Amino acid sequence: MNLYLVRHGQSQGNVTPGCGGDDPTLTELGFEQARQVGLRLANVKFDCIIASPLRRALATANEIAIRQPEGPMSVELLPDVMECGTSPEFVPKAYGELLEICPTALPYTVPTAAGGGESLPEEYHDLHMYLARCHRIVSYLRRRFPGEENVALVAHGVFISRMVVAALRFPYPDHFNFQHDNTAVTKISYINMEDHVHTRLCFLNDTSHLYHAGLSKGV
Repeated sequence: MNLYLVRHGQSQGNVTPGCGGDDPTLTELGFEQARQVGLRLANVKFDCIIASPLRRALATANEIAIRQPEGPMSVELLPDVMECGTSPEFVPKAYGELLEICPTALPYTVPTAAGGGESLPEEYHDLHMYLARCHRIVSYLRRRFPGEENVALVAHGVFISRMVVAALRFPYPDHFNFQHDNTAVTKISYINMEDHVHTRLCFLNDTSHLYHAGLSKGV
């Protein structure tokens, strides 16, 4: 499996902390960033696109899905990839409202700790709890995609940082906190080599698409 971890575009909450609560929308710049990452990934034929049901992530996933080489792809909603720190009482928008953001979004069909749609029954300020969530998701993806499939997972900055720790199986997760800028792309590949699987970090926090579009001062 080639796993592409993509952070959402700039949200209202990134500009004004607390604005929009747990589910802020993208800013005008955020939509353009999402469009650029969609263009950047247009030549990657994904076998699956998975997104957090939070609006900023789903809107970003939509920009990737509509630019797939064989036409718009479905986007699977997965509550388990919501941002760390989301209130335990938070419930995502109803499916009908999410379809307005991404017309190809699928209903909650993948089994999750939340059960489908509602928030996760976790203490989000507990590092070990949400690391356990990330390990669970990595295991699920590796079982589901054991070959050379390309999978895009569109989520959130802190969550993706912990996903990298889980995917690479770092022994001391408290020591690592990987930066992920808006619409940054991280690629992790699992390569079958005889009697074992080799894990490769291909690139981390890549925002070259923003640089080439004049939306960033550096890569």
